[in-house]
Amino acid sequence: MLKKRCLLMVLMGALSLNVGCAYSSQNSPPISESNDRQGTIEGQVWNGTDSDGDFYEFYFLKGGKLRYLSKLPSQEVGTLYEDEGDVWAQNGNTVIITINNYSTYEGLKEGDRITGDAWNVAGRRWTWDIKRKTN
Repeated sequence: MLKKRCLLMVLMGALSLNVGCAYSSQNSPPISESNDRQGTIEGQVWNGTDSDGDFYEFYFLKGGKLRYLSKLPSQEVGTLYEDEGDVWAQNGNTVIITINNYSTYEGLKEGDRITGDAWNVAGRRWTWDIKRKTN
């Protein structure tokens, strides 16, 4: 656990820039099919929900950077974020996502699905389940 935390601390920048915007498909990076053959999620888009019913779409950008769309069940339109504190790392089938140095998602990639547990600095815990988006 300490190794994972240290890895995330290295990946996270000291600055946190908050950039939020309404979701538009024009903001989506291209989906990479070739990376799937190599086992990495870099360049891919995955989406699904957490145990609260909140929808997420994760864009796993190059260099461990993360862009994500968050949409609560009560919202018609989600918000797209890409902050310095939003990062991801992958070690084999284990995927770790950290959002704004506040919440951490740890999951296991099995084929086109990642499932796992999440928690935040306030001590709240939940589960999440996402699937790889293909065009």
